[in-house]
Amino acid sequence: MAAVAFWAGHGTQKSAAPVFARLTFRGGHVSSARFSPDGQTIIYSAAFGDEPLQIYTTRPDAPQSRELGLKNSSILAVSKQDELAITLNHIQPMANAGGGTLARLPLTGGVVAVVHAAPLHGSHLEHGQAGRACFTSGRGPKRQPPPACRG
Repeated sequence: MAAVAFWAGHGTQKSAAPVFARLTFRGGHVSSARFSPDGQTIIYSAAFGDEPLQIYTTRPDAPQSRELGLKNSSILAVSKQDELAITLNHIQPMANAGGGTLARLPLTGGVVAVVHAAPLHGSHLEHGQAGRACFTSGRGPKRQPPPACRG
């Protein structure tokens, strides 16, 4: 009887409608976006006008986006420690297909650390040690993360 009461009450609750807010007002193409662990910082890759693809950050309460200063780069993932997995020298021959050199970068800025120097194609994003975002390459049981993501 308790289960019936739960389901009956659960079905009558209405969820709040989502609220959408425009975060950028420039004309161009946003290729990918991620939220940081705080849920308020948005990291996105975009190409505006004739500029190459690059990574920006913004917050809903901020009027402007901030460039990270990495031309031809794209955001792949954000770890629990605010570390970005990015591609450098990003190429995108067609929609939903791209690659580049895998690197890590603290969200707060700093030194870019190359993780996998060969261009990535057909790799898989996984969570590695200590919450790091890591890529594995290869197929099946031989798939291994790059050395920088092990242990």
